[in-house]
Amino acid sequence: METRTSPMTGLSVGHQVVVGLDAGTTSAKGLAVDTEGEILATAASDPIATRTTKDGGSEQDPDEIWRALVTAGRLVVKGVGPDASVATLAVAAQSGSVIPVLAGARAERAITWMDTRSESLVENWNEEIAETIRTVSGWAPTSGVGLSTIAWLRASGWGHQIGEHSPWPSRWSSVDDYLMFRLTGQWVTNPSNAAGM
Repeated sequence: METRTSPMTGLSVGHQVVVGLDAGTTSAKGLAVDTEGEILATAASDPIATRTTKDGGSEQDPDEIWRALVTAGRLVVKGVGPDASVATLAVAAQSGSVIPVLAGARAERAITWMDTRSESLVENWNEEIAETIRTVSGWAPTSGVGLSTIAWLRASGWGHQIGEHSPWPSRWSSVDDYLMFRLTGQWVTNPSNAAGM
């Protein structure tokens, strides 16, 4: 790998790389670019399993999503070689999916954006309170996203859906917020994710 200095940033091109990771619904993908935007490496994990149920459920194991992200990250960094230094890491993930997090940061299975079990609840909201939800959150009531999923779990009985003796979650997380917690040990979110919850 040739080392040169970027005229735009003054950074050593070939050593400084930007890594982007995306934990999508089907797999995690990675991309590394130099400081001038040249693609240096790409990678992908094995597929992430999705468990579907007859009643419209769509769920994934958060630990499997995490392992897929780590795999994609390791592969893409390996692809740029030992001289590279990661200057920036950007993480994106499937939007709308919800992870119930219990005390001690124990994550239950993620309920994905493809889950339709809250559809009847959303239909009622659309008749009664859709405009209020849209005004407060910026989101239209939709099944498979945070607010409707959480409301559906509460209405259908949390213990019945997750486990007979499971306490109510101490937090609700999006997939990218969960991954950022796993990466940094800090719970953070962005306004778009927070509005959907």
